[in-house]
Amino acid sequence: MPWNDKSGGGGGPWGGGGGNNQGPWGQGPKGPSGPQGSPPDLEDIIRRGQDRLRRALPGGGGASPAVFALIAAALVVLWAFKAVYTVQPDEVAVELRFGKPKALTCTLAAGLVAFGSSWWLYNPDYPLLSVVQTGLNGFSATGLWVVLPSMCVDVVDYDELESSQRREGAYSSMFSWVLKFGMSVSMLVMGPLLDNVSGFDAKLGGNQTPEAIFAIRALFTGLPVAALVAALILIQMYPLTRERMQEIRAQLEARRGTV
Repeated sequence: MPWNDKSGGGGGPWGGGGGNNQGPWGQGPKGPSGPQGSPPDLEDIIRRGQDRLRRALPGGGGASPAVFALIAAALVVLWAFKAVYTVQPDEVAVELRFGKPKALTCTLAAGLVAFGSSWWLYNPDYPLLSVVQTGLNGFSATGLWVVLPSMCVDVVDYDELESSQRREGAYSSMFSWVLKFGMSVSMLVMGPLLDNVSGFDAKLGGNQTPEAIFAIRALFTGLPVAALVAALILIQMYPLTRERMQEIRAQLEARRGTV
């Protein structure tokens, strides 16, 4: 496997360092900085960051306040556009043409590619590749937030057909609860997984053993991929297709009129 160290020098999984008490990124452990081993001065760190920002700005940081005002205005306009953007009729072609289950299948497949590719895209030798993985993940997450609530509406219509009751509030609450429950469980189990499965040692900081780093990467990639594969299998059993929902809508409108 290309991530294994074959140099014989005890390097990390990316071939860097390892010897001379170095970590997987080729860096040795760093002790506290400052005079006589004291912690670094926070104000000095902030001051150096401000100096770097000034050097990065056009004109060596001598830009007028109007430039900053223009940048701030552009950010506000962008935020407002994203906040009030309305999906147009010709922008829902995926759900209308292929159906919501197939749209969700495409979204889950995109997530599978995003998390699966993290094994290669999270590489300290090429840090900009992580931006690609973030973009793929963002695409999948956006699709989920668009498709899942619309499928919840279909479930509400189906429930009305079966029970003659509209229970949007109950289903919306359950949808939100399941999301929060999943997030809570993931946060609860990640600590024990790191300690008992990956071999992570907090005392080593960024100088984890190659085995621990390999295990962490396997967990970060493998768990989401396994969950997405399971979701892809389950979505194939989802019965509320586009044709079925058209039938349900017609029956509801015939019974209680158009809403």
